[in-house]
Parts: sequence; C-alpha cells; structure tokens
Amino acid sequence: MIQSTSLEKLIEALRCMPGIGKKSAQRIAYHLLERNRDGARNLAAALTEAMDRIGHCRNCRTFSETEICKVCASAKRDKSLLCVVESPADVHAIEEAGYNGVYFVLMGRLSPLDGIGPEDLGLDLLSTLLDQGVVKDLRIELVNYGPTGQLQRNILNDQSAPLPFGFLRRRIAENERAKVEEYLMGLRSLLEQYTLPTEGKILAFMNQAATSGPDANGLFEMTGQNVVYPGDAFSVWTDLRARPKRIQVTTIFQGDQVDLTATFKTLKSGLTYMAWGEVIVPAKQMTVQVQNFDYNRGN
Repeated sequence: MIQSTSLEKLIEALRCMPGIGKKSAQRIAYHLLERNRDGARNLAAALTEAMDRIGHCRNCRTFSETEICKVCASAKRDKSLLCVVESPADVHAIEEAGYNGVYFVLMGRLSPLDGIGPEDLGLDLLSTLLDQGVVKDLRIELVNYGPTGQLQRNILNDQSAPLPFGFLRRRIAENERAKVEEYLMGLRSLLEQYTLPTEGKILAFMNQAATSGPDANGLFEMTGQNVVYPGDAFSVWTDLRARPKRIQVTTIFQGDQVDLTATFKTLKSGLTYMAWGEVIVPAKQMTVQVQNFDYNRGN
C-alpha cells in the first residue's frame, strides 16, 4: 500500500511512545484521521504546549512549569522529611496517600548500558541537599502497580535495593547516625543539668523538698518537683553534710519520658563528682550509661 509522506511521519512519530509498535501506531493514526481529527489537533496543541512550558523544579527535579514546583514552594510542607522516588508519576501516587514532606525525583534508574550515570540522576544535587542539614528523615520509595492495578509502595532499606540506592542507603545511614548522635548529646546535656544544677535551682528545690531518713546507710532522701523542667520528679539522697550521693529523676525530653539515675563520689579535697549515670528512654528502648573516673585521681 502506498502511504502519503505525512501519514508515514505520523505513524513513525507515534512509535516514540512506550509500548507502541508499528501496528499500534498505524491503528492510532488511522483512527485519528478517520474519526477524530479535532481530537488529534487538540492532542497536537497540548503536546506542543507541554513540551514548551514544562521543565524541571530546581529543587526536586520533578516536572514543573515554574522554577520551583508547588510542593517545594509550599510553606505547609515539612522540609525535614524527604522522599526519594524514581519518577514524577511516583510523586503523584504518594501524594494520594497523604504524604506531607518534600521529594527528590531521580528521573530514572542508574543504567550504564543505557548511558544513564549518577550525574543523570542528580545524585550530586541530592548530596548537596542532604549536606545542608535541613533533612532529618530520608526515605526511598519505589512505586509500582501490581497485575490487578493495586498500588504497591516499597520503602527500600536493605541490601536488595538496586543502584543508585546503595548511595542513598549510605546517606540514610549517615543521616540516622547523625540523628542518634544529636539525641544522645541532648540526653547528656539533660543529665548534666540535673547533676550540676544552678545554685538558684538547688536552693529552690531544698526550700520546697520533702525530707525523710536517715536510711540504713545514713542518707536522707529529699524529693520535689519542677526542679529543672516543669513537671519533673526529683529525688536526691544526701549525707549529713548535704552532699548528694545519688539522684533519681523522671522528666520529659523531646516528648518522651526519660528516667535519670546518677551516683556521686567525694574527693579528699571535698569536691563531689558524678561517678556513674544512666539515662533510660522507655519509648525508644534506649539506655545510655555515662561514667566519670576523675574521682579516682583523688583517692
């Protein structure tokens, strides 16, 4: 069959779409020409407009008609939560699930055979973004649709993840370690505030504390509340010289209950040091022990 040059060009152009071979392209071309020329013109106009106006968000690389997409520009989004996905289609699927963070779109998978390298996926931009320190929670999601069309979301956090997710796993590990270290530093600071409270807080505590004792070890127990932070419960065991031997505290840190225990040693010089401390965060199943051996030098 002899076809016009325009028809051949149309069929060949339709083949650029995924899953469209020569036969399918011919059927689509004939249908548009025979039954829906207005639809074809609208399609052509929409394609031209989309190709001319739609670019990529400078921050997350998803499709956008503006330099910064609506998600990245929104003040209502949690910028500390970052979800890494393969394509803009994944963004749409995750949005429907009620996600409120921001995204980074790889625009594909690492495939050396197809000439797709790390620079094509924007991993250098992602690394720079993570180094800024704003992101506190990083996760990777692959979005697929099963045989029945059901949405399947897989959060990648194991060694089975394909490249470039090895790079992202390392960044997640670094991110998680940084969060844990920051949390531990906060717990250490909390412990120091209770074992080395200001003179004003000590006087306020002693003026309102309830006292009982001495116990079998000759120690007096003093209990009170709101010593360092509102709502805390504070107990301190002291000797006759009002030197603390042990403290126990229950307070709140970053929304979690924290139980603190510390014991003290007294140097020959009269100075008192915290010799051992323990911090327990039941909600996180975390126990941190701190030892201070400075008192040994004076014994």
